[in-house]
Amino acid sequence: MTDTVPVADPVDQNGHGVLRTELGLGTFEARLGAARAPAAPGTTFFGTRTGFAVRR
Repeated sequence: MTDTVPVADPVDQNGHGVLRTELGLGTFEARLGAARAPAAPGTTFFGTRTGFAVRR
């Protein structure tokens, strides 16, 4: 079944491209949020609902 799925441009359910490389902590954290802007000063994206779910 999966042999028939094209893999040229895989995306997730929200249309984000799939990365095929290793991620550093900073890149991983930046991708936890939907915003393209960095986290607010003094905070991280690990403090979002998604971040809490990942840490759990």
